[in-house]
Amino acid sequence: MTTQISVESLSITSYKNIPVVTTDLLAQLYDTEVINIQVNHARNRDRFIEGKHFFKLEGIELKQFKDRLTDSKLVGKRAKSVILWTERGAARHAKMLETDQAWEVFEKLEDHYFNSKSDAPKENTLIEHKADPIMVTIPTDGRWLVVYKNGKHQVINVDGHNVVNVEYIQKLQRDSNLLIELLQNYRQRTQVLQGDKSGDILNIPLIK
Repeated sequence: MTTQISVESLSITSYKNIPVVTTDLLAQLYDTEVINIQVNHARNRDRFIEGKHFFKLEGIELKQFKDRLTDSKLVGKRAKSVILWTERGAARHAKMLETDQAWEVFEKLEDHYFNSKSDAPKENTLIEHKADPIMVTIPTDGRWLVVYKNGKHQVINVDGHNVVNVEYIQKLQRDSNLLIELLQNYRQRTQVLQGDKSGDILNIPLIK
């Protein structure tokens, strides 16, 4: 069996601002083998919904997650993927194991881990490098804009907002109006060459 650890001593690991536990950690908490968690998942895939009961990280997402971990032992260095269980996923496994240990630990996880009221900054909180204000951490989710404000670079959440500078929009509008006017003049000159209008317009430069 795995080494038993205390729920109260755990540091909260989050993904997308949701507290999660790895398969290895869940096995230790429930006093079972990792293979039992993996087998129960494999045999009941229709009962586990990705994004609701678990997250599967691979590639760049896995690398970014590893970089944020305070405890590097939670994920193996050579792991090509990792499953992160949410509160609902952990509850599913407690039900499948159906042991007093699993249910007792899950109740503690509910109170002290998944629903803990921590004052620690959330995953999407801006992190600034004190030595160099240009070094900022951009969250992995959502749309964010780096701006220089109050003497330092800041990261701003721009989900649902138009991030194009209003001065740029005004300049684009002016350029569009000039282009329309230029095309209208070109059309008039074409009509003159076809003999439809007076030729006086030809004495005015097309582009000033």
